[in-house]
Amino acid sequence: MNLNFSFPFRLFETHSFGDVESDYINFERAYTDYTLNRRLQPFAPETLAGKQSINEINARLNSIQKQKSIEVAKVNLKKKDFDRNQSLYDQGVISATEMESKRLDYLQAQQNLQNIDLSISQLQESRSTVNRTLSGTSISKQQTETEQIKSLLQAYDQLKKSLTQWDQTYLLRSSINGTVSFQNFWGENQFIKPGEVIFTILPKKEDLLGRLVVPAQNSGKIKPDQKVIIKLDSYPYQQFGVIEGSVKNISLSPNAEGNYFVEISLPHDLKTSHNEEIEFNKEMRGTAEIVTENLRLIERFFYQFRKIFQYQ
Repeated sequence: MNLNFSFPFRLFETHSFGDVESDYINFERAYTDYTLNRRLQPFAPETLAGKQSINEINARLNSIQKQKSIEVAKVNLKKKDFDRNQSLYDQGVISATEMESKRLDYLQAQQNLQNIDLSISQLQESRSTVNRTLSGTSISKQQTETEQIKSLLQAYDQLKKSLTQWDQTYLLRSSINGTVSFQNFWGENQFIKPGEVIFTILPKKEDLLGRLVVPAQNSGKIKPDQKVIIKLDSYPYQQFGVIEGSVKNISLSPNAEGNYFVEISLPHDLKTSHNEEIEFNKEMRGTAEIVTENLRLIERFFYQFRKIFQYQ
């Protein structure tokens, strides 16, 4: 398994990564180990030497096998010569000394053949040893690569998690584009309480959302797509009419005050029931009536319009 990706570490040589420094270093170390192993191929020399040894052993085996064929032929000839002289000796034609000489020749031929068989056996054992070494090298190579890939992926995932955590801890992001409107005067190093509203995003007048705050009481009856009747403080409903929207979603849990946040979708922008188009303002306040199955829930809320794109 090979990972085909690269990382521009040189671009960050002079950078400090703060909370994610250790995870970045671990990722860099794992990446360096992996790339060096791929480039240097530390097991390649041992593998190459083993293969060369196998080729040399096979060549020697081929040569000695040919030599064995010759020695086998010699043994057969010496055997025939020995049998022939044995017959002559039995007839009293040759002396015992001559007979012993023929026996020695025959035994020597057998000894030569046995020596060749021993050499063949030793070469085969050497080949088996080299093959085992090659197999062990291959296993070690695969284990090393697998461990390095695993370490690299783990370090990469941990770095991503740390970056995500850093992002969530230190950055403020919005899912929509628009203008930032701060809710208070903020200074450098000023403490922010959990759940505190820091700023709002004021979009252009396109698709709009309303946000209202409702208490926990009767909030369980609020469902998506329920009708919402909105009355703006700056535009008396007796004169301008009301704005109709629908429930988009409700928060899963209440805030510190025990209230729930409900997002309202406004499909007709700011056009009222009197067919009046309200001039868009960055922030508007008013009241809303959520029409449930058997209850109309009216609560004062902070109504903030904001543009959405992919979020809606």
